[in-house]
Formats: sequence, structure tokens, C-alpha cells
Amino acid sequence: MYHSKIALPVVALVCMVLFSRAAAAVMASPSKPDDDLMELVKKKDVDGLIALWLKDAERGVRKDGMYSGALLSLESEKIVPAFIKAYETKNERIMAQSFSILACLDRPDELLKVVLRVREIETENFGMIPEELKKKVEELVENLDADEFEVRDKAKKELIALGGRCAGILEKYRNHPSIEVRYSVEQILRTYKKSGDVAKPPELSRGAKTELMALLKIVKPDDACRIARTVLQAKYPNRLMLKQSLLILTEYGKPADAAIAGGYLHHKQSDVRKAAIQAVAKTGGKEYIDAIRELLNNRTYAPTAALALARLGDKDSIEIIKKADVSLRQKRGESHEKYLQALLLLGDGKYIERELDSDTPESAIVAIGEAGERRYLGKVLEIFETSGTGYELLVTAEYLLKLSNKGNKEVFAAIRKRASALKPVSPQLYEKLTVLLLQYGEDEAVSMVRSMLKSEDVVTRKNAIDLIRKSGNAKLAPYLRPLLDDKATFRIFAGLGGYRTVIMGQYATDAICGFAGARLGLWRFDPDRQRREIDKWFEANFPEK
Repeated sequence: MYHSKIALPVVALVCMVLFSRAAAAVMASPSKPDDDLMELVKKKDVDGLIALWLKDAERGVRKDGMYSGALLSLESEKIVPAFIKAYETKNERIMAQSFSILACLDRPDELLKVVLRVREIETENFGMIPEELKKKVEELVENLDADEFEVRDKAKKELIALGGRCAGILEKYRNHPSIEVRYSVEQILRTYKKSGDVAKPPELSRGAKTELMALLKIVKPDDACRIARTVLQAKYPNRLMLKQSLLILTEYGKPADAAIAGGYLHHKQSDVRKAAIQAVAKTGGKEYIDAIRELLNNRTYAPTAALALARLGDKDSIEIIKKADVSLRQKRGESHEKYLQALLLLGDGKYIERELDSDTPESAIVAIGEAGERRYLGKVLEIFETSGTGYELLVTAEYLLKLSNKGNKEVFAAIRKRASALKPVSPQLYEKLTVLLLQYGEDEAVSMVRSMLKSEDVVTRKNAIDLIRKSGNAKLAPYLRPLLDDKATFRIFAGLGGYRTVIMGQYATDAICGFAGARLGLWRFDPDRQRREIDKWFEANFPEK
């Protein structure tokens, strides 16, 4: 996987979609696949399978899971080309299914190119400039800083002649150390704009927008940033695309991206503006401190702005932040937590210490946990041991585990003791604390779930799977392997969503589709291969020590 943080949300979503479609197809279809389809599977006739899929799709027959399973039954090296062919049919339903599976196959760079080509989106709009052109532009930019006027003038004229397709490359030179280069680049970009020679955003269908937003989450960080920059510079009217692009820059952007994000600090949509504030802070845009300070006067943006100023190290904002925190008197809520975290990051912890000693320490605990201030670990542990049995207990347990570097013996013991005491009186709280312990791999919780998985009682096994699913701890996946020995238990297990969240959310290998709902279709065609691929997948991801 190129980057787990980018990949995790989309893979989990993909798996949910695949299972729902496939399960419906399997349940609605007869006990044996259609004879025509079975014959095509035996012949490994990709073109025939896709043509039959397209025919059924156009007639409104929903057998996407079965056709996906049929293509997945091909030799491994033929699977990706087959789904690319299916995507090229331009039937929106088949495209959506094929995109989902291709996204699971850990080939996002290849998938990006396919999407741009099939959707007829000019690749230059997404910063995918030919390498030769990039080198040419870089050489000409160097000449913009030459001592001789003739060399500078010639380079400038050549860059103008190359046209607006170079705009994306020139953007990064706006902050060049040389004043001469910065000035010339600004002039060239203005020339492009005046002549209308700037790449315009293409008209995007609903499917294309959905796919681009998904690709933002799964492609390599550099590719994601290129797409995000293009979306933002082109000022797409789609609010969700703008917000997602800003969040990508928040996660992976570079200092030069602060200028792009800064252009959205006054966007009319509040969620876009909040994302812009975060992106400016994470990319170190100190030149926007004054603009962000102004937002402290607006209650909608003030908490996000306060945290951004803290991350930019603006200690002059401490008193302004204190005045902005009208919720200090209430001592609760997400806004108050952000104000406290901002003050803590700026070195003013007196509010934190005061609230830790109050009757409502929850906001202070959240702020400490988010800021990673381990010096308060002892105090938080003390609060946990004496806290009530509601929200305060769960919040304190969660941030105790975060502060203790994903759990230590003392913290595990304290949480285990409270969980055991709550089991007979509050099963729900007991379960939530157990899920937290599983999430951080506490030995006793893991042992308990393993014994539940071995139970002969179906309900007990289902409860164990559900606990693992909620914990999201992929390291527990090997303990689930025995449940996949036959089709019946596999289908029950897939229905519970265990692998969708636990395994598929953490690992994306070529065999990941073996646990997608579409693989139920493959089981109909080749059950022995299904078992082999499951074992192969486990061996690859969980080798025996």
C-alpha cells in the first residue's frame, strides 16, 4: 500500500459497497451460475464475460457481484487488465464496480491514469506534465535569474510561448529566493490569465467526481497533492472536492502550498474555510497569521483559528484566545477543548491544571491527549480510578491509552480492573472498555476474545467477531482464520463486516479481493482456489514466526 493513512478510509468504504452488491447478487441468483456465464468462465473469455455483464447491466439486471467473481477467477496477471477493460465500457454501474475492485488491488497510480484517460480528463490539468516539458521549464526558470538581460528576456518569452500548460509548474516558483525570478514568474502567470491560456477545469460527471475524491485518499501522497492543488487552483465549484483537497494538503502539503490554502480563508462555505485554516497552519503559512487572528472574532471559526495560531507558534495570540473562549465558563464542548489545547501548545497550562482539579475535567483530558502532553499522565490516571461510570470514564480511558504510548502495564491494569467491576452492572460500558483494550492489544482482552472465537455457541463467536471489528486491530486477524474453512461460515462472517473493517481496512494486497463481497462470486466458480488464496494472503501478511 502506498500510504495507509490515505488508503484506509476508501478501502473500508469500497469493501462495504462490494459486499452489499455481491450479497444481493448471490442471494437473488439461482443455486448454479447461468450456463452461458459458466461456459465463459471455463474458457477464460474476458471479452465475452464483459460483453455479457454489459448486456445485463443495460437491461437493469443486477449481477455485479457474480461478474466480479467471474473476472476474479482469472489468472492473477489477467485480473487488473480485465477490470480495466470493464471500466472502459463507460457503463456507470460497471465503472463503479470495476473502480472499487481496482482500488482494492493496490494499483492506485495505474488506476489514476486509467480514470483520467477514460473520463477524458486532460492529464495536464492534474499536474501530470511530460517530463521533457518539466525539464525545459526548469531550465528556463534558471535563466530568469541570469546576469545578462538578453538571456532573461529570451527565457521569459519562451515560457510565455509554451503556454498555460506550464502554469502548474511555475506556481511553485512564486516563492523563489530570487526577486527577479518571482517577479518574472508573476508576470508570466498574469500573461497566461489575460490571454485565457490557462487550463480550465473539465466538466466532471458525478461518477468522475466520486472517483477523484476516492483517489485523493489512496494514491501516493505526491499524486494526491498534485490532484489537490489542481482542484484548488482551478476553483472547482464542488464543496466536497475543495474540502477534501485542503485536507490532503493539511496531511501531506509543503510550505509552498500555504499560498494555495490561504486563498480559501474567506470561502463562503464554512467547512471549506475551516479546512483552509488547518491547511495553512500545517504548511507553516505564518504570513496568514493576521488573517487567521481576524477569524477569532467569529464564533464559527474561532476554535479552529485558535488551534491554527498555536501550531504556527503565535504566542502574541494567547490573550486574544483567552478572550475568544467564551466557553471557558461552561468547561465543556469541542470548542472549549480546542481553546485549551491551543493554550497548552503555546505554553500556558494554567487553565488545564485548574480544570483537572474541577468536577468536569473531561475537556482538559481531551486537550492533554490531543496535544500529547505526557507530563499529565499520572494526574489523568488518578482521575480515571475515581471517575464515575459515564462519558468521563470512557474519555479518560481512551486518552490514558494514548498518553501512555499505546498502553503500559499500569494503565492496562487500571482499565481492566474498572472493566471487570462494571461487567455485571453495565455490560455496555464493559464492552466499550474491552474494545479499547483490544485496540491497544492488551493480553487479557486478546485471550478472552480468542476463547470466544473457539466457542461452539454461534452467538458467542459472532460477539467475538464484533468486538474485533469495533477495535479495528488488524493484528487480531490471524485468530479469525479458522472461521473461513467453508463457505457458510465465510458468508456469515462477511455479513458481520469483520474482514471489511479489521483486515481490509489495514492491508491492501492483490489478494484483498479475496475477502470482498465479490469473492463470494468466485467461491461459486472455484472454491478450491478461494481457500488457496485465503491461505496465500495470510502467509503473505501474517508469516509464522
